[in-house]
Amino acid sequence: MAKKTKYIVINEHTLGYLIPEMPNYVGILKASVLKGSTYNEQSGAVYIKYEIIRNATKKDFDEFRVCLPPDFQLSN
Repeated sequence: MAKKTKYIVINEHTLGYLIPEMPNYVGILKASVLKGSTYNEQSGAVYIKYEIIRNATKKDFDEFRVCLPPDFQLSN
């Protein structure tokens, strides 16, 4: 059974997704320098260790101006 994508927000400044094969790495969808992010969309997979993460909501996708992925409803 394939693992579902889990969308998250890191430290309230970065929208991303967990990479199931690498549990401590996150793919970056959108980062906000104005909110304090040091990541960007070209960062690739970034290692997270001490960051505060939470599940992303539809509102987060709206705020970061990212289209809601088709599998979002299934993952959260």
